[in-house]
Amino acid sequence: MGMTLKEHRAELCITQEEYAGMLGIEQRSFSRYELGQRIPCEAVARKIYLVSGKKVTPNDLYGLY
Repeated sequence: MGMTLKEHRAELCITQEEYAGMLGIEQRSFSRYELGQRIPCEAVARKIYLVSGKKVTPNDLYGLY
């Protein structure tokens, strides 16, 4: 298993708003992804994968192991 969004954000010591800005999305959307309330679309999942340095994978986001 890789890393969750929350774990990666904590590793970077940044806020949800800062991480959302890196992805080009709203903080509210990022929060929902982080809490597992929403699943990001493929384009956003790809951005998360790249911004996280490939630490947060689509499998981590979609709960696939």
